Amino acid sequence: MNRNINFVTNLVPNLNRGGWDGINHNILLQLHERSNEITVSTINPQVRREITFLFKLRKLLPICRPFILFSERRLTEISRQVEQVTSKDDIVIFFGATPWALTEQNRYSTYLDIHFLKYLEIYHSTEQFCRRDISRIVKAEKEFLEKATNIFWGSSWALRSAEKDLDLQLKHKSTIINTGGNIPIPIQTSYNPKEPYLLFVSHYFKEKGGPQVFECLQRIDKKIKLYIVGEKPPQQILKDPRVNYLGVIKKDTNTGIESLKKLYSNALCLIHPTKMDTMGAVIVEAGYHGCPTIAPDKFGIPDFIKHKQNGFLLDENWSIGELAQAIGFVSEAFSNIDARRRISSDYKKEFSWSTVVDKIIEKINQV
Repeated sequence: MNRNINFVTNLVPNLNRGGWDGINHNILLQLHERSNEITVSTINPQVRREITFLFKLRKLLPICRPFILFSERRLTEISRQVEQVTSKDDIVIFFGATPWALTEQNRYSTYLDIHFLKYLEIYHSTEQFCRRDISRIVKAEKEFLEKATNIFWGSSWALRSAEKDLDLQLKHKSTIINTGGNIPIPIQTSYNPKEPYLLFVSHYFKEKGGPQVFECLQRIDKKIKLYIVGEKPPQQILKDPRVNYLGVIKKDTNTGIESLKKLYSNALCLIHPTKMDTMGAVIVEAGYHGCPTIAPDKFGIPDFIKHKQNGFLLDENWSIGELAQAIGFVSEAFSNIDARRRISSDYKKEFSWSTVVDKIIEKINQV
């Protein structure tokens, strides 16, 4: 690559707490390893205080609210700043899509986990926002995707969803590159648990299915415990002697990383019956360590789990009984070191950040 890559993001480049900013961080690390010609343009203008006040006021009143993060004024300001930091000779890669919806570029690529309208459906309630405002944002993002040279998707579901919801044909310019995990890949795979336990990792206990996991715990072998990392569960769950709450473990510290490595390596499985997700990078992190995952057959999750080969895909409308059966299956199928090594090898090969960014480089070199 002789041309400069200008990676345009609204996140801090060296921040890796997991989730979306972890993806941003790791893609940039891999790009820097491949080329010295990398410019990072961080653009994230503040939301004006008076608009924030209006938003809070409307939240208290029975009227619809504008989506102020992507107001016309703010998107226009973002577009102006993008124009200042990019050159016509740059290979421009936008991290995400919606913030850049009004930018004017001749050629550009973009990486996203999901389009704006689907994001609203999953993480918010569309009814609380003004329809006209949402329509404005959706229209702008649709035009942004139509004009893109390359679109890199976090999952095949994300591409299908965008084509259906936005009435677009995008396959010809799209590449499914998935995501890596936001934790270093271990050199070796080990499995030596002191006690059998299920592992639940999330900052959103309720939304990721925590209450249902606890209910299921009451139906399975009494020897199996539940280790919880992330948001603190309700007190009645904490009182159960089979529950071990470990708090929030930070991925941006060596201590945190080492703790997660041990937890993933020795868990019977990661249990992730989520109701609110896009891809689930935590599945990849578990997989690096040979840990299978139980998760629903929805969102982008099927890209990351091969049913009964490296985990278990629940039906979309799964029951507690089906979850208990899935736990029984993975406990028998994957509780040996050979199975763990095979799972680890597959995830390292398919979902390393090197593999993800190789796909980006291959496409942008064709431009």
